[in-house]
Amino acid sequence: MGARTNQKSLFILLIIAILTIIIAWINYVNLSTALAAKRADEIGMRKLIGATGFHIWLQSFIETVMLNFMAVLISAILYRVFLNVFASYFQIPLSQAVFPIKYVILSLSAITLLGIIFSSIYNTMTLAGLNPFSGKQVKQKSSFQKGMVIAQMALSIIFISTTLVVYKQILFMKRAEMGISLEQVITINAPASLNTDTAKRTKFLSFRRDLLQEPIFKSATANIFTPGQAPRYGFTEYVRPDAGIHPNTRFFENNGDDGLIETFGLKLLAGRNFSSKITDNRRKVMLNESSIKELGFSSPEDAIGKNIYRANRDTVPIEVIGVLANFHNEGLQKPIYPMIYNNGHPFEFGFYSVRINTSDLSKALEELKGIWAIHYPSDPMDYFFADEFFFRQYQSETRFGKFYTSLTILSITIACLGLYGLIVFYLNQKRKEIGLRKINGARVGEIMIMLNRNFTWWVVIAFIIALPVSYYVMQKWLQNFAYRTELSWWIFALAGLFALGIALLTVSWQSWKAATKNPAEALHYE
Repeated sequence: MGARTNQKSLFILLIIAILTIIIAWINYVNLSTALAAKRADEIGMRKLIGATGFHIWLQSFIETVMLNFMAVLISAILYRVFLNVFASYFQIPLSQAVFPIKYVILSLSAITLLGIIFSSIYNTMTLAGLNPFSGKQVKQKSSFQKGMVIAQMALSIIFISTTLVVYKQILFMKRAEMGISLEQVITINAPASLNTDTAKRTKFLSFRRDLLQEPIFKSATANIFTPGQAPRYGFTEYVRPDAGIHPNTRFFENNGDDGLIETFGLKLLAGRNFSSKITDNRRKVMLNESSIKELGFSSPEDAIGKNIYRANRDTVPIEVIGVLANFHNEGLQKPIYPMIYNNGHPFEFGFYSVRINTSDLSKALEELKGIWAIHYPSDPMDYFFADEFFFRQYQSETRFGKFYTSLTILSITIACLGLYGLIVFYLNQKRKEIGLRKINGARVGEIMIMLNRNFTWWVVIAFIIALPVSYYVMQKWLQNFAYRTELSWWIFALAGLFALGIALLTVSWQSWKAATKNPAEALHYE
């Protein structure tokens, strides 16, 4: 309740959460496998005294169950501790929400059970495969671990690249040329007490006249709906029967007056603005570019002075007196739609917008409240800043970006743990080779390059896997927007380089420790 979010964004976040859990399961297997050699003596001794594969599995299963339930307990505590912080940071009114506790418990139970099954089965296969007579080596191929780490790195690259695309789209929307100027505009909810008052327009004109006598205010206008808000009225079909044009298009109608263009910084392409004399504006309208295209006019100038008619409503002609350049009345999620402005005053509710002529906002508000109180003593001045209100339309995308960044950082951190598990496993297998190379004169740098080479190739493979997936996912997500940024090549290249840097930092520390270790420690058994 109170937090609007695109459904595709929620679905993507759910997928990310599931993938993050899978990465955690994979890491548990990798770390367990990497540390299995240290348990070789214990497992070997148990097998020598008669332990079967079932006993080994049972021990692993109990350990996994304990770890998973500890994780559930810790997560429940963290959930309660950080719930309000989470809700505040992401601007979600969780206090109003009704949580389906039954489904939460079922989902959590299913995730926990799957985690136990997934991680315990493979871990048991690893431990059960220990040779009780050799005791010191885990005799199994590491291709499965390599595959899982490549999958983790691919997911990390997908997360990084898609996070960059999300923020690129948010910046694109905030920096796009909207065709309308909302800075320095204060919008006030029209006085509700006058909704049924026939003198509502007269009182507004009196309020505006007193307002514009102060140099601190530049212009003011009244509209039935304000920029950043979906049209509540209109949806009327207009036709040109004399030209044989009957477009099957809905035109959105809004109220405007002689202060409309200056207050919102609109561009008049042809014709004139509404007159300050109301009688001169009867049965006259201003259109935007999308409207004149729908109505078959060849140019803005061609539309001026021509008549249009409301379809199936009446036969009285309505004259086009002005054409406005297209502007975004709503966010870039929606295309620019045909709009028609008439000179009627908002008959209920509506908004009064005022352009100020100073950077001293507090002084402007103080003056504005004083004049408002004189003209509308029964109504509090309920106002907001037009640009802030407009950009609230991007709140869903901004929240999604925050979510995505947080989950990406978490997933990358978990992937680094998996990489750490694999490098430990890999170095355990290579320790004798490293010792022999050092005895034969290999330098530390040469050994580190040898050890890091394979991991670099794994990141390259992960990048090749991640590239088409992340491109496809972001193409689908960007389809939510009528106007969108481009998927630049540098986004994917940067994601790959970032993942490579993370992998090398994670691996190089362990490689350096292995390369600088005394070779006698690895070869003393020989």
